[in-house]
Amino acid sequence: MKNRRLHSVAPALAVFVLLLATSLTAAIASYRAQLLCIQADVRCALTQTLAEHQSHTLDADTLRVYRSHISQPLVRDTAYIALRQAAAMSADRVTLVAEAGCSAATVLRLSDQRMSGLLAALALLWWLLTGRTVPRTLLPTMGGLSYEASQHCFYAANGSEVTFTPMQRHLMEMFFCSPNHRLTQHEISASLWPGKPDASETLYRLVSRLRPVLDKHTSLRIVARNDASYELRGEGR
Repeated sequence: MKNRRLHSVAPALAVFVLLLATSLTAAIASYRAQLLCIQADVRCALTQTLAEHQSHTLDADTLRVYRSHISQPLVRDTAYIALRQAAAMSADRVTLVAEAGCSAATVLRLSDQRMSGLLAALALLWWLLTGRTVPRTLLPTMGGLSYEASQHCFYAANGSEVTFTPMQRHLMEMFFCSPNHRLTQHEISASLWPGKPDASETLYRLVSRLRPVLDKHTSLRIVARNDASYELRGEGR
């Protein structure tokens, strides 16, 4: 029996994380760029206001003129002018500072998030198409048939699931879990039909109906041995 890697989810997850990280990076870059634009806008508005409004006092008219020069409507209602000390050496000297006063949500709303949104949508689409594949890695494989114990499923060499009846699947699981892939008739009967005194005929029919399924999907054979046992053999054995 050998191990084979099937449908690993790691590459899909790596691409998903990369797309998501790129989307976040683009969103942050766009946010910062918009914040700089808003700061430049309010500073320019203050410069224009001071050039037009020659007064030594700040009043409601000053604020109205200042806000009228701001290009972003969403910033106009929150923008204000602050008085700040210009330098530590001159406590009496103050300067006018333009402040946007808008929230982070407003900055995000004004920023261009089309690229980040597109990348996020691609990440989600990628994960829906590839990431939801059940990870089946390093599965026990024999004769082109792989067994996933956690799901109690068998897969052919092309990755498709091989359908067994409940009894057939139980028997195949016993073969795969046996170190030498060999089971006595007593072991099989005790596990599948514990209350039946003689299940030899029932076992014979089960094996007979299982063989065509294995022939169709695998290169495995179930061989009856002279010591009242059955052995699952792969190609070349």
